[in-house]
Amino acid sequence: SGSFGIDQDVGVRAVAGATLVALTLANTVGVRTGKRTNNALMIAKLAGIGALLAVAFLAELVAAQPSIVVGGAHGKTTTAAMIAYVLQQTGRDPAWIIGGLVPQLGGNAGTGSGWLVVEGDESDRSIGSLAPQIAVVTNIGEGDHLGLSDIDDIEKLAAVKRVIVDAVPRTGYAVLNAADPLV
Repeated sequence: SGSFGIDQDVGVRAVAGATLVALTLANTVGVRTGKRTNNALMIAKLAGIGALLAVAFLAELVAAQPSIVVGGAHGKTTTAAMIAYVLQQTGRDPAWIIGGLVPQLGGNAGTGSGWLVVEGDESDRSIGSLAPQIAVVTNIGEGDHLGLSDIDDIEKLAAVKRVIVDAVPRTGYAVLNAADPLV
């Protein structure tokens, strides 16, 4: 369902399905934006459980610790996974939130006390609310996100990705693909 539960005592708990039993284990439910009806949000409202958009929660996580956010039309999952894996293998204890399952990391999310590595989502412009210390833009290209919401052309998609680069502080870094002229 793309939802998660937040329990003040336990931390973040992934919710595999939007069931009342699963969601009542949490104090707050985080829900992703999207065009589909969000069952987790409806169940949370019915059960009197607080709801928070996942992007707001993710923005808080990114602001709370050193973070790397990866955006791009293609290669986001692979790039974010490689960064998290290298950090893990070099003893830097990263946390990660990645859109796809990463067998080398044991899943798509993990906790750690080091850098937070995030695969950003530009399909709903939510990547623009993240302010990482390092932004990575893999490419603009013929993206999967054209035609979603109001992102209907390549220039609008490029503008969304520029927002994440602009959010990097002066002490941070932007890693850009020089081979893509729109980056």
